[in-house]
Amino acid sequence: MSHILFAWELGEDLGHLARIAVVAKELVARRHKVTVAVKDLSRASLFFSGSDIQLMQSPVWLPRPRKPPLTKTMADILAYRGYGTVDGLTSLVQAWSSLLEVTAPDAVVIDYAPTALLAASRFNIPRVVFSNSFSFPQPGMPGQDICPWIPAPLNVMRQKERQIVDNINTTAARLGFQPVHHFSDVFKHEAAFITELPMFDSHRHYRQDAHYVGTTPSGDNFETADWGAVSGKRIFVYLKPSRPHVDTVLRLLKNSEAVVRGYFPGDLPPDLKPETGGKFQLSNQPLNVEKSLVEADGAVLHGGIGTLCQVVLAGKPAFTLPTQIEQTFNSYRIREVGNGDWIGRKSDNSEIQQRFQNFMTSDTMAQRANALAEENAEFGEVSFVETVCDGIEGVVRH
Repeated sequence: MSHILFAWELGEDLGHLARIAVVAKELVARRHKVTVAVKDLSRASLFFSGSDIQLMQSPVWLPRPRKPPLTKTMADILAYRGYGTVDGLTSLVQAWSSLLEVTAPDAVVIDYAPTALLAASRFNIPRVVFSNSFSFPQPGMPGQDICPWIPAPLNVMRQKERQIVDNINTTAARLGFQPVHHFSDVFKHEAAFITELPMFDSHRHYRQDAHYVGTTPSGDNFETADWGAVSGKRIFVYLKPSRPHVDTVLRLLKNSEAVVRGYFPGDLPPDLKPETGGKFQLSNQPLNVEKSLVEADGAVLHGGIGTLCQVVLAGKPAFTLPTQIEQTFNSYRIREVGNGDWIGRKSDNSEIQQRFQNFMTSDTMAQRANALAEENAEFGEVSFVETVCDGIEGVVRH
C-alpha cells in the first residue's frame, strides 16, 4: 500500500474536487492510503463524504492586492498568488514543505498547485500533474499568452516572467531546491494527465509526455435533467448567481420558446422563478452533465473547461458567460473554431441579444458542433479513472 497525496492550490469551482474525487476513491479501492489537500473545504463533503480519504486544508495565499493592470501569462497570475515577493514565496514553499513532511507521501498528484511542486522537488517526491492545460504550462517553454484577445508588447510579458523566475530562484537558494530557467520549469513532473480535449491546449504542439484523458466522468449520484414532453429547443444551463449578465441571459431564455433545464445554485429574481411543469426549470443541486446533454440542443454556461469539454463531446453548440481568465480563454477558443459564442463583462445589451439570437438560430454553429464531436470522439472513450490511476501507480512503483 502506498500513500498518495493530492494537492489543489489555485483555481475555482467544483471541477477540481470532482476530478480529484473520482481518482482518489479508485485509489482507495486499490488499497492505497489517500490524503487530499484542497483549497476550498466548504464544498468538499459533496464529493468525499463517507469515504476513507483524509482531507486537509492546502496552504494558500490569502492577501488580495490589486491585480496587475494586465494579465497575459501565468506569471502575471502567480505574481499576486504569493510569487510577487521572495519572502512571501518562501513562506508558501515552507508551508507546503511542512505538509509534505507531516503526510510523507510516496507520490504527490498536482491539480493547479505549483508551490506543492516546488516543495515536492525539495524531497525528491515523485510528481504527477493531473489538471487541465491552462494550469499546466509546458516545462522548458516561455510563458504562453493566455489572453490573446488583449494586445500587449512581448517585452512586457517577458519582464514579468523574469521577475517571477528571479523570485523562485532566490527562494530556491534559500530552501535548497533546483533553480528554474522559465517559470514553466516549476511544472516538471514524472507523469502528466491533462483532463480536457487537445483543442483547448495552447501547448498541444509542444507536449511530449502528457496524456490527454478527456473529461471527468459525471457523478452518478447527481440526477439527470428531466426534459419532459414539452416542445421547443432544449437548452441546458450551468450558471452561477451574481455574475455579469447571468440574469439578462436567463430572461432571454425564459422569454424564448426554449425548454430550459439546468443548475443554478442561488435565488432567482421573482420574474425568473420556475413554474412547475413549465419550460423554464432550474435546480439548485448539481446535475449529471453528460447524461443531461444527451437530449439537449445547446448549452449555456460560464466556460469551465470540464463542462465545456462535455458539451463539445456531446456535439452541442455552446454560449458562454465567462467570469475569469481561464473561462474567457476557453470561450475565445470556441468562437475561434465555430461551435459557440460568448459575451464579456463589457458587452452591452445590444451585443448580448445579437450573439444570443445567433446562438439560438445558427445552423452553421450546430453543424460545427457535430463535426467537433466526431473529431474528438476518441477522447470520450478514454478510461479516465483507470488510465490516471494506472499512471500514478506506475510512478510509485518506479
